[in-house]
Amino acid sequence: MEPRSCRNLTAWRGASRFLRARGGNVAIIFALALPLVVGGLGYGVETSYWYLISNRMQSASDAAAYAGAMEGRSGSDYDAVRSAAIRAAADNGFADAAGVEVRNPPTSGAASGSTDAVEVVLNAHVQRIFTALFVNGDLTLRTRSVARYSPASTACILALHPTIQIAANFSGSSSVTFKGCSV
Repeated sequence: MEPRSCRNLTAWRGASRFLRARGGNVAIIFALALPLVVGGLGYGVETSYWYLISNRMQSASDAAAYAGAMEGRSGSDYDAVRSAAIRAAADNGFADAAGVEVRNPPTSGAASGSTDAVEVVLNAHVQRIFTALFVNGDLTLRTRSVARYSPASTACILALHPTIQIAANFSGSSSVTFKGCSV
């Protein structure tokens, strides 16, 4: 039977040889670094996906605010403005009508309280994929757009023709006064 000190010396020599060995070190480094690389790729792909969804929502929000403003410019009531905005959001890829908030007048920003502006806020819950390992619950994305319009004027004389250069021609010495309307 070997004395105890010889066994320790043999173990020390084996460990020393293992630490000095150069074969297979790339495999060990690769195995240690792989979770970090995969995690970084997963996080990058997921945040890029969120950015894509946010950009699509912003486009839908812009279109909805513009449609709502055009409806409001024509003199429609709030329900018609809201319907036009929701329809425009759906036409531009945002089908969740429950996630559409339409405000006329807007409640925040430079156009706050202005009756000639429409604010549209889109809210969407995006499911987490990779980051669900670290954070529970869905991610809420929110976009906001405001469109402001000039009220339509009342026309006393309206001349529309698609091909004639001068649709209305006045000559002679007549005198006409228009009150509260435009030509």
